[in-house]
Amino acid sequence: MPRQAGVYAWYFDEAPPGVPVEGCHALASEALLYVGISPSRPESKGTLHDVQRR
Repeated sequence: MPRQAGVYAWYFDEAPPGVPVEGCHALASEALLYVGISPSRPESKGTLHDVQRR
């Protein structure tokens, strides 16, 4: 996972159980299930890299 701020999109080749994928944007056989921002403000401590470790 990147450690810098930015806009991220997460594509899944297999959606987690119970997550509907109908109508989701698709890239090849992967479904877009998340788009978000990792903040760059100094007072924000969270990054996507931190989320991966949970």
